[in-house]
Amino acid sequence: MIHVNELSDEQRLDVCQKLDRQSLKSAIDYILKQEAHEYLDSGDQYDAAYAIYDAEVTPAAVLALIAENEESEAVINQLAKILAGVAVALKGEELPLRRHGYQDLVERVTVLKLENDLRIAENAGLKTGYEAYERVNAELKAENERLIRESEGKVLCDLELFETLRDSANTEADEHRQCMATYRPLRQANLDSVVKKCDDLLAAMGQGERS
Repeated sequence: MIHVNELSDEQRLDVCQKLDRQSLKSAIDYILKQEAHEYLDSGDQYDAAYAIYDAEVTPAAVLALIAENEESEAVINQLAKILAGVAVALKGEELPLRRHGYQDLVERVTVLKLENDLRIAENAGLKTGYEAYERVNAELKAENERLIRESEGKVLCDLELFETLRDSANTEADEHRQCMATYRPLRQANLDSVVKKCDDLLAAMGQGERS
């Protein structure tokens, strides 16, 4: 028979490590039901359970730790499966799935974080480029609108000039027609007067020669 206090911490750890988790849980459950007997037989699987049963580490605490570890391991395994799916989606199925177990979790998380950081940097670069494009596009749009306004103003100015020239030409043409209407009768009268005077002179000269 071995008393629990006779085991050193190293012996306790050694005994615990020799048992699988399920056997350890069974042993602790047994001790809890048996009101934690103080003595045990050497070599029995319950040695480990008794070895850790002292004032600071109770079987209940060990069971709680085991449950917590199992829960954590389940979460880690679930996360590992998710990461494995992500890794396969990103890298293809040629990567061995064994690399995506929880033992490789830190490495995979690090790699995925680096890839995510790279994508963030790429997206930031694309965003910067797009913002620059938008800025240049806005400047070109403003310049185009300015040119359109100037062109519309120039066309309007040319139209006003052409209208002024047209009106001036029409006025001058009307005045010319009016002048011509007055000029022709006067010119005709002057010509008739000249012809008459010439006729009178010729007639007078003819009479003088006959006398």
